[in-house]
Amino acid sequence: MNRTASAMQHINPSAIMTVPGDLSAAITMLNPIVSPWAPLLEKIKLVSDAMDTIAEIHPYMNMAWTILSAAHKTIFAQADRDDAVHSLWDSLHDMYQCILEAEPLKANDVQKEDIHQMVEQTVECAQFIQHYALHPNFGKRLVKNIFSGTDSRISGFTKRIKDLKRALKEKTILQTNICTMRIEKELKELAKTINLNNMPYAKGAKYQTEKQCLPGTRTEIIDEICNWVNQQGDQVPNVMFLSGVAGSGKSAIAHTVAHIFDKMKRLGSSFCFDQSNATTLHPGVLFSTIARDLVDFDNQYHLSLSAAVEKRTTRTTASITQQFEEFIRKPASQLRLIGPILIVIDALDESGDEDKREGILSVLGGKFPGLPGNIRILVTGHPEQDILNALSPSKHLFIKEMSSIESDKASYDIYQFVKNRLQGVQAKLDKRWPNGEWVNLIVKKSDKLFQWAFTACEFIRKYKSGQTPVQQLEIVLGLLPNSTKFNGLDGLYKNILTHSFEVGDAESMRSFKSVMSTILVALRPFSALELEVIHNDTDVQPVISFLGSVLTGVATNTGPIQPLHISFRDFLTDEERSVEFYVDVNCHQEYMGLACLRIMKTGLCFNICELENPQVFNDKVPHLKDHISQSISSHLSYACQYWMNHITNIVEEKLHIEEEIKDFLHIRLLWWLEVLSLLNNTSAMTKELEILVDWTSVSFDPVIKTFTQDALKFVRAFAEAVTQNTLHLYISALLWSPICSPVASQYREKYDAKFKIYKPNLIHWPALEKTIVTSSQMFSVALSLDGKLSGVWKFATLLRSEE
Repeated sequence: MNRTASAMQHINPSAIMTVPGDLSAAITMLNPIVSPWAPLLEKIKLVSDAMDTIAEIHPYMNMAWTILSAAHKTIFAQADRDDAVHSLWDSLHDMYQCILEAEPLKANDVQKEDIHQMVEQTVECAQFIQHYALHPNFGKRLVKNIFSGTDSRISGFTKRIKDLKRALKEKTILQTNICTMRIEKELKELAKTINLNNMPYAKGAKYQTEKQCLPGTRTEIIDEICNWVNQQGDQVPNVMFLSGVAGSGKSAIAHTVAHIFDKMKRLGSSFCFDQSNATTLHPGVLFSTIARDLVDFDNQYHLSLSAAVEKRTTRTTASITQQFEEFIRKPASQLRLIGPILIVIDALDESGDEDKREGILSVLGGKFPGLPGNIRILVTGHPEQDILNALSPSKHLFIKEMSSIESDKASYDIYQFVKNRLQGVQAKLDKRWPNGEWVNLIVKKSDKLFQWAFTACEFIRKYKSGQTPVQQLEIVLGLLPNSTKFNGLDGLYKNILTHSFEVGDAESMRSFKSVMSTILVALRPFSALELEVIHNDTDVQPVISFLGSVLTGVATNTGPIQPLHISFRDFLTDEERSVEFYVDVNCHQEYMGLACLRIMKTGLCFNICELENPQVFNDKVPHLKDHISQSISSHLSYACQYWMNHITNIVEEKLHIEEEIKDFLHIRLLWWLEVLSLLNNTSAMTKELEILVDWTSVSFDPVIKTFTQDALKFVRAFAEAVTQNTLHLYISALLWSPICSPVASQYREKYDAKFKIYKPNLIHWPALEKTIVTSSQMFSVALSLDGKLSGVWKFATLLRSEE
């Protein structure tokens, strides 16, 4: 019996596949193995011990160890099949010997960066070796998929390793990308792909490095997630749902994991929902955004997606299920990528109410078995009942509870976070609570909620003139008079607000509620300057300057202001919890709607961007984006796109707003459409007017009803043309509108002299409003009686029998 076969007899299979986080224990477990592979694992352990104080390297080191220790057992059995992998193993061994000789504890910043790159490259090589070990025909399949064989791929790895070793010895940073195993098509094939720009894409959905965990904290749960992502096999679930209450730290973990895999070029996409930016980050753009990210991630996915969404109607579909099927499942089924692809979906509970997130939950709960086994989806969210019902444990999905993290470990992580965050005021706090006792007091009060600790630290360190960190901490701990005795986030928020605003001062409370209502009602975050415009040039600093611990963006006039955490929004909008600080967002809708109408009254005008030539399409106008940014302010843009959302949420008597609506329709309707055309927001034209038609159908002047209905027909007829050429709103649209059109009658005479608008031939609007072209054969049309739904089409394919 040879040495390798003898070593195989001593291996415990369960020990191989379930590797503990402690590398020392794992190495001890593998001591009986006498093989060429053991020295590398021992070298990795030694480097890991030496670099343990560098938290940024830890997750990559842990992944490399876990993958290699799980894969080498199978490689023993294949030792005679191909020596190429053994040469790669030798190269890795030499690389770690080089690291040890460089004395990593004495390494300078440049060398630490080189070592970091070496560990990342180890993970990539480990994934290759793991795949090689688990798939007997791996080498043949590589050739089939455009690789020049296993040897050439390993040659690329070994060259990269040599370059890294040389850089470490010369104390220089290697400026080359990690050598990966991706199967790429020829770039010339990409020229055949279609333009995917009209697929919706959510800007600002990507993870943020600023929201990561403090280095060295949450290491166990992060390692567990990373190991799950890297694990191969049919029994490994595609989806992990990280569930926990508000403030438990789910999002910080998700952002950290996303960053780790992004650095290794293994992050397919990340999408972070945010209730404060619901108009941009909503379920309707989730899968289209992920798909476009995957296009940038892999060329082959671009080719596959282009074939799947060749029809424009498919690329712009609003159906969540169809989006997943066409954008994700079909293209992904053609992939032959080696190694994991991670997709992160953070804050699922902030994607909307139960109705709005139903489609996503249906997909996450039932569709993912159709994805390739190397795609992993990390989802985070609150344990809402509808989410738990949909994401129940199954073969392809498992749930990780934040509450399952050991209490002592969570407390330790919070301790490290607090100590780091408040190091700037440590000396002041030590005078009141010597020997760092103040840290223990905060940790105990936090009750394992990271968001509580974060908010408390922000409040303490951002103290105002006339205040001290000690006083701020006393407020946080509830030690001062008027402090609430309640624990948890509600108690913390109550104490912060009570000591920032005088409850007995009616004007102070009115200002607080007015500004906070605007922040919470806004459909996208406002800056301080925008808030002042909304509040008719009223200074908002006396309110927001005290809220730096619970709001983002208050330090500048231009940064977006929104709650730091959804728990603060939930607290303010629940009267039983916030009591005197309760913010009634429904009552504020009227204020916001009227503010938007006021902004449009002063900001809209004819030809706002001073376009000169009606023969030139918008996309050919030189520097049009610059003209738009200079002429259409951010608050005017908001008012034009969202005024209807606020107006139609008014629940009380509507008559007092009739004159404002009438004034808008008769004077500024075309100017409003002009701005939406320049913003390339055709959908808002139709959507907003459809909402207004429904809203004015009850208790409104019949003249306004008729005018609104005609405006909708006007937009449906000309929206597409006007979006391509804004000035044709006045030339073509008014020219071709029928004589009986109230909109045309109102505006035609006003612009006749400017554009020589001739009398139209049409008397009434055509009965045909829209033609829908489809390549499928239509079998039936179902029409709704209320007129809101024009038709539902069912398609099938006729099969001809050849007899």
